[in-house]
Amino acid sequence: AILDVYSCVADKIWENCNMALAPDPLRPTLGHNPNNLSGLALGWEVRLGSWLDEAEPMIRDGKIEAVYLGDELMCLGVPFANYTAVANFVRRRLDALNSTAFIYSNECGSPFTMKDRIFSIPDKLPEAVDQISVDIYDVGSTEVSRVRAFYHQYVTPKLRPQQSMVAVMGLFADSNTSAAGSLQQQESALVQKLNAYWLWAQNDPKVVGLNVWHWIDIPPALKGRRR
Repeated sequence: AILDVYSCVADKIWENCNMALAPDPLRPTLGHNPNNLSGLALGWEVRLGSWLDEAEPMIRDGKIEAVYLGDELMCLGVPFANYTAVANFVRRRLDALNSTAFIYSNECGSPFTMKDRIFSIPDKLPEAVDQISVDIYDVGSTEVSRVRAFYHQYVTPKLRPQQSMVAVMGLFADSNTSAAGSLQQQESALVQKLNAYWLWAQNDPKVVGLNVWHWIDIPPALKGRRR
């Protein structure tokens, strides 16, 4: 299993739920919370420690093989320093248990491409993080080409020798069939995409995992959503 510490409920670690924490002129519609620039909920260390205490038996016996920090944390404005603090906290606890569980999180491109922001990755990914992914979506094998190019240009230079990458595959249908084609046509493109990801993963030692992202595309969740 994977222990997921990304939560938007009252008992949470991150204070970024549905709101950008750092002003970003390129994304003004995300808004900005002037009351919390830390990205961390008050009492996060105690809360995270209690979660890890509860999970300790499963970590010890190998049933929990990974800890997932969250989705697009720095992208939504969590400062790099505080993202690092949470990763380090988890790493210390895993090391104390002699656990081989890895630490993983997903981001968008901004922390890798934008400089001199509180959420920017200044040089290297935090040492405590083992695997990172960036979600970029397109049609068919075009998505794979875009992701691979982005990883090689922006992500790989920020990895430490022991760190690796996961590719997030956009394996969802698009309800806008007039623009994306029929479901049968889309199915063919998705198979093409999957095969291209698999080929890339087989030939790039830095890509160690394929993470399937399937949009919620069944009624009633489809209402109001494009995909």
